[in-house]
Amino acid sequence: MTGSLAGHVAPVTRAAQGIGHAMAVRLAADDVAVTVVDLNDGSATVEAVRQAGGTARSFIPEEAFAGLPGMQSIPRVQMPEDLTGTASFLASDDASFMTGQVLYGDGGMVRSS
Repeated sequence: MTGSLAGHVAPVTRAAQGIGHAMAVRLAADDVAVTVVDLNDGSATVEAVRQAGGTARSFIPEEAFAGLPGMQSIPRVQMPEDLTGTASFLASDDASFMTGQVLYGDGGMVRSS
């Protein structure tokens, strides 16, 4: 990753998870559920840009993008529609008893690392 975020994504993600866990504990008594969601490994964003006629280079170097599927349990590029079912579920009443969880929608990249 290039630019000002290089080396900062993982600490920011971990901080967001910590804040989510703290909020889940704090708000549970008020029947408020908090779930931290890390649905996007970056490839869906890149693929959406490509589908719109853009290029992946502004987000992820082409070589790195090409290697993403090999780092996942599900060896294909994440598509934007891969994220919608999980996001819809979490926004629904069906997820009302889930709280303090961290969900990864990354094709198994977290598990594989």
